[in-house]
Amino acid sequence: MCWWVGYKETWVEKSCVTPTHPTTTSELNPIVKDLKRRMLASGHAKMEVIVAAMKKLLHLAYGVLKSGKPFDPDYGKRFCFNS
Repeated sequence: MCWWVGYKETWVEKSCVTPTHPTTTSELNPIVKDLKRRMLASGHAKMEVIVAAMKKLLHLAYGVLKSGKPFDPDYGKRFCFNS
């Protein structure tokens, strides 16, 4: 008997995996889209990219909940010092 027989996903797993689907994230979230593009260009496996995208989405959601401010996709660009 396999361990996944009868396994039910929790709401956390479903909410993490669904937004990281390639078509969903690549079209809607510019931060995760850029992360995926960079990781695929550097030769990472697709599953590594999906896990990294899930982690990035969780960090973004935590930051929005903790700060109480709306999501700003250009937030990190203010701190980049390009010379």
